[in-house]
Amino acid sequence: MMYFVNKGHKVYSFSFYSQYSQDLPEEITQIHLPIFPLKYNYTKRFIHLKDVYTYVKKFELDILHIISMINSTYAICRNRVKIVLENMGSDVLILPKRYPIYKILYKFMYKFADAVVQDSYISKRAGELYGAPLINNEVIDIGVNFEAFSPNIKFGIARAKLGLSDNEKMVFFSRGLNDIYNLDIIIKTVPIVVKTIPNIKYVFCNLRGDLKFKYDRLIQENKCSDYIISVGRLDHFTEMPYYYRDSDVVLSVPSSDSSPLSVYESMACKTPVIISDLPWFKDKFEKDRDLVIVSVKDIEMLANAIIKVLNGECTVDVDSVYEKVFRNINYKTENLKLENLYTRILKNL
Repeated sequence: MMYFVNKGHKVYSFSFYSQYSQDLPEEITQIHLPIFPLKYNYTKRFIHLKDVYTYVKKFELDILHIISMINSTYAICRNRVKIVLENMGSDVLILPKRYPIYKILYKFMYKFADAVVQDSYISKRAGELYGAPLINNEVIDIGVNFEAFSPNIKFGIARAKLGLSDNEKMVFFSRGLNDIYNLDIIIKTVPIVVKTIPNIKYVFCNLRGDLKFKYDRLIQENKCSDYIISVGRLDHFTEMPYYYRDSDVVLSVPSSDSSPLSVYESMACKTPVIISDLPWFKDKFEKDRDLVIVSVKDIEMLANAIIKVLNGECTVDVDSVYEKVFRNINYKTENLKLENLYTRILKNL
């Protein structure tokens, strides 16, 4: 959003209030919508239709960019504003298959879209399957901010905060506590890995919730609490880069994914990454050269991969993969693509 602020545009952010929300720069006007304790994530969005419509009129918005098809109900609030719908990963890859009603809802909401964006061709094809328009339908990544994420970041700041020495191995995970991210699989690798590398800590960053509240029983059963550190929420730009920089390996092994920014940001810090074998990486990176690939939910395979990376038996060409990310998944070039798309739809091209 700061890209557009720096270009002289006025930017507003609509979001549901949460204690876990990241603070936005003061140049961005932030509007918090209250959360109601309703069960169905899609249908409860209708509650705020009037609020969003009122703000659209009040601020005389040119573009309403709606992130995630879960929020696509707000496309109804167009009032001459241009609508951009953004497909996220699981909302088009998983939810319509799990809950067929979403197919009908998405097909209706896509009719209000002047443009559709997503971070991968996998998501693009899934969106088109459910009715996304073919015109002004673009693959545009969030992109890495190389001013924040870089191999030039000073080493040791996160380790000092955690009380880790330079000799201790650090395995880092930053994706959250949702079941899709397979934290249970990661935790089950700990007793296997420590047999070979006892001087190790698994560091978990949780965007929301408490790791030990959800996984304490599993941690106790595997007798690995001494090897786990939970740091809670980290600020994305002022703290997270130091954790990627200080890690010996970063894990991203979900059951579904489309274009994980956390992986790219790790690569920007020249830290090796282990990912699950999902289709998203195949048109971007080379297996076993740019990153290490493991089968989804394979505990032994993941544990062995961690050991091999930490022991130097399995190496990643961090220089090569850094260049790929800098060239192809750069914050500045991706936002320029989005700016060009905005310009086209505002001119009705």
